[in-house]
Amino acid sequence: MGINPSEHLFPDQAHEAPVQRPETILVVDDDDIVRRVVARGLLKYGYHVLEAEDGESALKISAENSRPIDILLTDVAMRGINGHQLAQLLFSSRPEMKILLMSGYPEYTFAPLPGPGVAFIEKTFTIEELNGKIRELLD
Repeated sequence: MGINPSEHLFPDQAHEAPVQRPETILVVDDDDIVRRVVARGLLKYGYHVLEAEDGESALKISAENSRPIDILLTDVAMRGINGHQLAQLLFSSRPEMKILLMSGYPEYTFAPLPGPGVAFIEKTFTIEELNGKIRELLD
């Protein structure tokens, strides 16, 4: 009989199912590794996660998805449409959507964005810190 390392290293998490949350988060980052790690972490918190590799893909996903998108989590510095531009474009069709900008360059934090519900998180962050920022925006 084999040993499940997660049962021994993380006994409280081994059989713990994530709380299913009704919120949808669109994660946009042109760095595949960052996007996948963030998306995986958010899935563990029970969120419905959509992933886009750039601004153009995010616009397409938004247009094709009738479900509300509660938060746009986007990198600020991306090729093509940057995070600020993407937020402005999506906000025009989804004014109820919250915006969470992320960047490893805090000097690019905020450009004027329409409406309330805009926040920033500096890379690098833990999934727990990210979830805390998401809950601040949603609750």
